[in-house]
Amino acid sequence: MDTLLLRAARAMPHPLGRVYLAQMAKSASLADRAAADAERVLRKTLVAPHERVEDLRPIADCARTRAWLRKDFLERRFRGTDAYIGAATRLRERTTPPSVKTLRKLFGLQKWDWANRDDGAAEDARLAELRKRTSESVADLDYGDVLELAGCAVWGRNEFNAYCEAHEIYDFWTRDYVDGLVEHLEETRSTLGVATLNVVEAGAGDGRLSHILRDALAKRGAAVNVAATDSGKWRFAPRYPVETADAGDAPADAHVALAAWMPAGADWSAAWRALPNLREYLLVGEAWDGCCGHNWLTWGNPAFAGADSGPPPHERDGWEKSELAHLSKLQLSRYDGAAFAGNSKTFR
Repeated sequence: MDTLLLRAARAMPHPLGRVYLAQMAKSASLADRAAADAERVLRKTLVAPHERVEDLRPIADCARTRAWLRKDFLERRFRGTDAYIGAATRLRERTTPPSVKTLRKLFGLQKWDWANRDDGAAEDARLAELRKRTSESVADLDYGDVLELAGCAVWGRNEFNAYCEAHEIYDFWTRDYVDGLVEHLEETRSTLGVATLNVVEAGAGDGRLSHILRDALAKRGAAVNVAATDSGKWRFAPRYPVETADAGDAPADAHVALAAWMPAGADWSAAWRALPNLREYLLVGEAWDGCCGHNWLTWGNPAFAGADSGPPPHERDGWEKSELAHLSKLQLSRYDGAAFAGNSKTFR
């Protein structure tokens, strides 16, 4: 099967053929192989037949393929380790979110650069050096370096990232973060002077975040109502109560809208700003130039404004945007790594 895959890769008239071969490889012949053996076949498939940096361009241009290759790499490298199994067992036994301290200990994250929450420069510099060293050929690179060059973000990752991939976790909700978010919502209710603060989570997926928030709010006796909604287009199976509704169709009585990891290129904030009673919306995920929301319409990044030369849309509507840094520093996302642990943030 290895030979057939490589021959097919070389025969493909268009390099995108290698993308589909890579996606097929796991189900075709590699599912039960040792990591080193599977990676040997996949690596050759991705860069066949010339071992050139240019051969990685189709991978870099296909987000779904990058995501598949990243997940496959992390799971093969880490999912069967003692550290992974031990952490997964401990988490399965829990009925409440772990603390940040516990999560770091479970997955051995103590040596990650937690002080570096705002700058991935070190990781970027290492990648730039790799590109310089392999300006044309990737023949001397190992499989992990090949994937990093293709934009799969695998450097400095470990069992934590593999666990997030396996469980479709984008932000790992910890007790510290949830408590901080609950305190913010209580402060918002007090500031607005309403008897009950109505919060709607859009794009709630399986409803886990809203469920955790409701539990934490109930324990504090807080007068905050949280409703989870999702369109169902991504086909997440709800584990907790989730109402079917498009992200922009928030209830008219909502005071706060919440979205965690809004899909890339989408913008729900314009519809929220038009709601009669909405006074705040919270955005959780990659900000400014990441893969959450629209980098101009949602975040106001002028580099993505296109022909629009005016102020950011939220400013035109009379809204301000600011980071809740005390919450951001408590976040851990599936894309965090040893050199940079600040991929996900919370903004209001």
